[in-house]
Amino acid sequence: MFARAVALAAVFATVATLAALRVAPDALPRFEVRVPWSGGAPTSREWQDSHAGVRAVQDRAGHALIVRSGSGAKARDAASALVLARAAGIDAWQARRERLEARWSVEVLPAPRPML
Repeated sequence: MFARAVALAAVFATVATLAALRVAPDALPRFEVRVPWSGGAPTSREWQDSHAGVRAVQDRAGHALIVRSGSGAKARDAASALVLARAAGIDAWQARRERLEARWSVEVLPAPRPML
């Protein structure tokens, strides 16, 4: 008798969970993805229009970005797009640094660099 009640409760819990995932609207964040993140929250330049229904917040420590969505695929896609957009900004900083180093080497070191 007790085993039947436990089995029935397990089946009911499984059915209820599956029904909640199917019936809940996409506006409810059912899935979340955490990605390493540094700096501030995503800017409007990094955020794309295709991320409708997706929310992104930083964790309290500021080391991860938490992306929430109604579907796991949308959350993963949005998280990877945000990380790639932030990485593109890093490439721009690297290019700026290389240009600055080239200018300095011309202006400051007109002669060949000495051997160390």
